[in-house]
Amino acid sequence: MHVQWIALPAGIAIATVSCLTGIGGGILWAPFFLLVLKTAPHEAIVLSLMIQIFGQGSGAYANHRLKKIDWGLVKFFCYFAIPGVMLGSCVANFVPGKDLEFSLGIMCMLAAFAFLLSPEEYGEEGKERIGGDEAARFWWAPFISSFLAGLLSIGIGNWLVPILNSKLRLKMSCSVANVLAIMFVVGIGGSLVHLALKHYPDWHILAWGIPGVFIGGQIGPRLARYINENHIKEAFIFLLTLTGCHIIFNVY
Repeated sequence: MHVQWIALPAGIAIATVSCLTGIGGGILWAPFFLLVLKTAPHEAIVLSLMIQIFGQGSGAYANHRLKKIDWGLVKFFCYFAIPGVMLGSCVANFVPGKDLEFSLGIMCMLAAFAFLLSPEEYGEEGKERIGGDEAARFWWAPFISSFLAGLLSIGIGNWLVPILNSKLRLKMSCSVANVLAIMFVVGIGGSLVHLALKHYPDWHILAWGIPGVFIGGQIGPRLARYINENHIKEAFIFLLTLTGCHIIFNVY
């Protein structure tokens, strides 16, 4: 019998890290469900998407109260993110579970290497708002990242935060805040499609995880002003590499 209550402390930790750094919680949640709670791949994906709704929604609400979200930018990116996550969720229905698991392991390792090799130094310098013309250059980013979210539940923050911060010169805290709001919408869209395709979650796991991500979603934005997110990312890279290797090893 699996220890389902462990989803509570896991939720606090994952949501806190996600809100601190903008790293999508899905790239941690799906491996957690696969490796710790031993769920099937399709169930792990829908669980990850559904639980992110509450974690990212909690974080987005906290950042909204701090006036860090540009809702015009969120709305614009969601025009491309929603079709992307719906398409990815539909494609996942036709992919065998073992292939999804293997793909998730590969993506974990690729994400770790991307963070490791990136020369960018994220900072708080920059703007709090960006114009629509500037954002329009990167319309493809929310579509592609949301497609991967629907397919593998990988959070879009892994890809959008660097673009907003490094390319569009949005402040780091504002970049994270806007991406949390977009991920909230993406989680809803992906979950609805997976449920319509009869990929149902373990509701007991969800019941334990939701309070955890809600708590973590409130803690993360408040810690952001005191903790250097780059130190967290160093530990995250190490953990993600090991996780990816372990997932791939389990497939074979």
